[in-house]
Amino acid sequence: MKTIIRYSRGLILMLICLMTAAFLNTVPVRASSGEEWVQDYYGLFSDEERQSLNNECQEFYEKNGLPVFILTADNSTVGDSADSTTVAFIEDYADRNIEGDCAGLIINMETRYLYLDIKCDTEETRNRLTDQKQKRIEDAIYDHLSDSDWYGGARAFIRQTDTEYNLGNSDNSPVNRALVTGICAVLAALCTGIIYSFRVAAHHEKKIALSADPYVVGGTIRLTKKTDQFVRTYVTRVARPKDNDSGGHTSTHTSSGGHTHSGGGSHF
Repeated sequence: MKTIIRYSRGLILMLICLMTAAFLNTVPVRASSGEEWVQDYYGLFSDEERQSLNNECQEFYEKNGLPVFILTADNSTVGDSADSTTVAFIEDYADRNIEGDCAGLIINMETRYLYLDIKCDTEETRNRLTDQKQKRIEDAIYDHLSDSDWYGGARAFIRQTDTEYNLGNSDNSPVNRALVTGICAVLAALCTGIIYSFRVAAHHEKKIALSADPYVVGGTIRLTKKTDQFVRTYVTRVARPKDNDSGGHTSTHTSSGGHTHSGGGSHF
C-alpha cells in the first residue's frame, strides 16, 4: 500500500513538473542568450564584427535589463528614401520584435542617415535616457560614422548608451533619496530654529506714543502736498527669438504600434 502511495506521489510530482515546463514554454521570453541583436541587412559588418557587436548587446542586456539592438539598411529595406520612413521602420521593428522598453540604432547607408530610437513605455526608461542623454549618444555615434568607421559607430552606440543609462542613477536610489530628504528636513528645522531664536532675542516691546509732541519743534513744521500726473505710456515690442536648430529630434510620441518612442537622427 505504501509503495502504491509513493508511486502515485511520484506520478503527481512528475505531472506537475511537466505542466510547469509546458507553461513556461508558452510565456513570452523578453531576451535570451541566443538572441540576435544585430540585423545587418546592408552587409555593413564582417561576420566577426557582427558577432562581437551581438555579444556586446547581450552583455548590455544582462547588466542593465534593457535590450539594445542595431539595424543596417538601405532604401529598399525601409521602403523609400524619406528619413521618416527609416524612423518608422526601426520603431515598427522594436514594437514587433522586442517586448518592453529598448534602445535601437539604425544606419541607412543609402541616405547616410543614422537614427537613435528609444522605446520608453515606462517612466524609468524616460528618466534614464532623457533628450539630453540621447543627444550625447547620437553625437558619439556620429563622430565615428562621419569618419566611415561603421563598426566603431555601432560600438559607440552600445557603450555610450550604457554610460548615459547609468549616469547619476547610483545616487538616485530610493534609500539615498530618503536619506537626503531626511538630512534636508533636519537641516531645515535647525535653520528655522536658529533664525527664530535670533528674532526672539532681538525683539523688544515698544511703548506706544500717545502724541507727536516730542518730535515737533514749534513753528518749524510745514505740510506740503505732492502728486504725480501720468502723461503718456510707451510700448516696446521685441521679436521672439526663433529656434533654427531642429537637430532632427522627435518629441516623445506614440508609434503606429501603440508604444511610446523618442529619439533623434542626423546625416553623416
